[in-house]
Amino acid sequence: MPRFRWLVFGLGLAASSCDSSSPLPSPAADTSTDGPNSDLATISFDAAVDEAKEERRVEIPSFSVPGGLYQSAQDVTMATPTPGATLYYTIDGNTPNRTSIKYAGTPVKITQTSTLTAFAVREGFEDSFVNAATYTIEESIAIALAPTLSPAGGTYTSAQTVSITTAEPNGLVFFTTNGTLPTSAHGTLYSTPISIATNTTIISVTHAPNKVDSIPTVGLYEIISVPGTLPAPVISPAGGEYNDTVNPTMSTPVSGATICYTSDGSAPTCDSTKPVTEMCTGTSVRYTTASALAITSNVTVRAIACLAGMTNSPEVSASYSFRVATPTVTAGSGTVAW
Repeated sequence: MPRFRWLVFGLGLAASSCDSSSPLPSPAADTSTDGPNSDLATISFDAAVDEAKEERRVEIPSFSVPGGLYQSAQDVTMATPTPGATLYYTIDGNTPNRTSIKYAGTPVKITQTSTLTAFAVREGFEDSFVNAATYTIEESIAIALAPTLSPAGGTYTSAQTVSITTAEPNGLVFFTTNGTLPTSAHGTLYSTPISIATNTTIISVTHAPNKVDSIPTVGLYEIISVPGTLPAPVISPAGGEYNDTVNPTMSTPVSGATICYTSDGSAPTCDSTKPVTEMCTGTSVRYTTASALAITSNVTVRAIACLAGMTNSPEVSASYSFRVATPTVTAGSGTVAW
C-alpha cells in the first residue's frame, strides 16, 4: 500500500503518492530560494499513529488466583478489562504468542508446579503486556500450628501482659509489633511475655523445622484511658451522739475537687461536666468553708467528691444525734436529779 505525505504549497494542500517509483513533484515555475514555494514542508503522521496505537493498548490480563505455594491443584480464570479482546497463554513458562493456547473462558487447572503466562490481543489495538504467575503445588506440604495469644486482642482499660504459646513440637514463635508480617529472618523471637501499655498490634507466627511457617495470629490491643475515681471526702467530726451543736467540716485530698452533700436523707449527686458552682445537682449543696454547717438536731450528712475528667468518689456519711438533757426537780431546800 502506498504511504502518503501532505505537501504544503503556500496556503494550498495537496496529497501525493509516496511510492519510491513516483518522486515528489517539484514546481517548475519558481526555483528561487525566496519564492512562494520556499516554505514547502513535509508532515509525517507516523509518530502520531504510533502514539495513538499505544493509547489503544489492550489492558494486561489478571488472574483469579495469585501465584504462590499451594497444597492442592488450583483453578485459575483470566480476564482483561478491554472488551472484545482474546487471551493466549502458556503454562510452561514460555512467552505466549498468537499461536499459543487460546483462552476459552473456562478455568485453567494447575495440578503441578507451573508458571502461567498470558497476554491479550484485539484488532486495532496494541497487544497487552504479558502477565505471569508461578504456582507451586506441594500436596504433602506441612504447615506449622498457629500460635495463641493470651489474653486475646481486644479493648482493655489497663496495661496488659501478653503471652504467646504454640502447640507445635519444636516450634519457635516470632512476632512483630509494627504491623509487618514476622518470619524467622524478620521478627522478634518470643521468649518472655510482652507488656502492652498503648494501642498495639501483635502479629505472630510459628516456625518449625521442615514446615512452612504457620498462618499468622493477630491481636489488636486497644488500651483506653479511664479517668481515675476520686477518694471519698472526709467529714469531721465523725458521726455520733453529742450534747451541743456540731459544726462538721468536709475535706478532700484532691486539689480542685468539689464536695456535694445533703442533710435531708437523699443521696448527693454531682455533674462534673458543669461549671463548679453548678456541679451539685438535685437537693445537693456545694460545700465551702464559708458555709459551715451547724447541726443541732438528729441528722445524717451524706457527701461525695467530684472533679471534671474523673469518676465521682464513693459516698461517705455521718449521722449526728443529741442526748436529751437530764431533767432536774427542785423540792424544798434540796435538788433531786435522776
